[in-house]
Amino acid sequence: MTNRLTPIVAGLLLLGACASLADDLEEFLYKTGSLSISTESAGQPNRVEGRIFAPVAPNDTGTANFLLDLSAYINAGSNDITEYHDDKGHLGGSFRIGHRQLNTEGDWIYGVHSAYSVRNMDGNNYQTIAVGIEALSANFDARFTGIIPVDTTVHLIQGTKHLGITLGGVELSLVRPLSERVSGEIAAYYRDGDYGSNSAGIAISTQIQVTGPLSCEISISHDDLYDTRVSGNLLYEFGKGHSSNSGSVYEGLVGRLGQPSGLNTSVVRIHDPIWDCCVPACDAASLALRAFATTVACGSGATPIACAEQVAWDVCWLLDDAGIIDAKAVCGGASFTTAAARCAEGGTAACVSAATSVVLKAMGC
Repeated sequence: MTNRLTPIVAGLLLLGACASLADDLEEFLYKTGSLSISTESAGQPNRVEGRIFAPVAPNDTGTANFLLDLSAYINAGSNDITEYHDDKGHLGGSFRIGHRQLNTEGDWIYGVHSAYSVRNMDGNNYQTIAVGIEALSANFDARFTGIIPVDTTVHLIQGTKHLGITLGGVELSLVRPLSERVSGEIAAYYRDGDYGSNSAGIAISTQIQVTGPLSCEISISHDDLYDTRVSGNLLYEFGKGHSSNSGSVYEGLVGRLGQPSGLNTSVVRIHDPIWDCCVPACDAASLALRAFATTVACGSGATPIACAEQVAWDVCWLLDDAGIIDAKAVCGGASFTTAAARCAEGGTAACVSAATSVVLKAMGC
């Protein structure tokens, strides 16, 4: 877990260094911070999210800068995952670094960025790396982003028959202002995950600037993984005034160099099919047993054979609860003598490994 949080901790340190260069921390947060409330969308949870988006190291002419983007959120309630499992209160976040450059004509911004994102659910971490490019103008924005799942990408959600699958993929989005306060966006995307969790889709959204710092967004998406989903977002950007079309295009774009300008935070998407849709029973059993060793302990004074039988039957009932096996049918005639020998040697991990092997063999794996 510590290694997975390293990029976010590093981001906090970098942002802290930037804040130290400001007049004071309050001013820094006022200029760079925002708070949003989002309802569930396709694979993403209801959440309350805090964000700091800070431009750093501008060039001498103020036409280019690097950017640091740090966000953290808490799951605020039920979503498509928690139809089967309650993950309210679980945390997630992302850290992004990028660079933006105004072209010599002063009418386009070109940018590149990369983000690491992590989301915790049921004690498991789902992680992605995103890499994107963007082109921003006064009348049109375009972004292309690729997302790659990293580390363990599939988990069995405890107490359910559902998998949690980290989704990657690609997305192309186009944004155009419709009026001084309203903009529209259309996005085409492809989501991709293990065990056939893949689909192309399309999303349409409208953002309305209610007051200077307050805006709202309504989005509709459709794909084969989530069907049609409607979601909303309420965003408050501290220190932001009402945007106006007064002033030159050049001045407007220079101001956007250090603002999110429609660049959303990177939130891990999870698909949750029932395991028997596409996963062989032996693979599902391995997923269910991945963290089992950390929860096992034999009773004090238990004999090796009693310990082996206890661990093995715990394994059997765990798989039975997940709908992977019929515990009595599969484990009723199994012999745990070999596992008992391993349990007698001592060590929970060895005992669990041996007992699990007996069960998997009884399944025909």
